[in-house]
Amino acid sequence: MAPGRVLAVRERRLPGEERAPYLAGLAGRRERARAANAHFWVFEHHHEAGRFLEFTEAASPEAVAALLDGAPADGLWHEVQGG
Repeated sequence: MAPGRVLAVRERRLPGEERAPYLAGLAGRRERARAANAHFWVFEHHHEAGRFLEFTEAASPEAVAALLDGAPADGLWHEVQGG
């Protein structure tokens, strides 16, 4: 059986002045993930502006690490198949 996909989760908390530049850079990060046959999603907390969860999903831990540019994730998750 081929190994499943890998997901990294990272929480980011940004001060107000860093929020707009962060948001402006997301399209580039999504495109970079797409070019690597990966996915990148970001969610912002409903009540706390500047608090984000980033999800990076790719074929291997090495591919995820390359997309994170060495920044630590809150953990790696491996895809499982269930019944």
